Amino acid sequence: MVNLEIGSIVLDGWKVTKNIGEGAYGTVFVVEKTTGKRALQSALKVISIPPFQSEIKRYYSLGMDEESVKNTIKEYVDEMVQEIDIMSIM
Repeated sequence: MVNLEIGSIVLDGWKVTKNIGEGAYGTVFVVEKTTGKRALQSALKVISIPPFQSEIKRYYSLGMDEESVKNTIKEYVDEMVQEIDIMSIM
């Protein structure tokens, strides 16, 4: 799973200030940025699909072939893209 260091700078000047939670597919961080006199704060969700390489090994141990593994992972990616689409209109 991807993990950012507190204090690191990401995405055009946003500073990672706090880890606020972890879930099955990622970690959520507080990020801050100052532009002029405005201090901005937001959340950044770092998604890892699959979250661990062991997940891929598990799929193969269940008898899935490479194409089935790719399709399963693509389904997860499609779900995440759908979530991002929903969040972008909020």
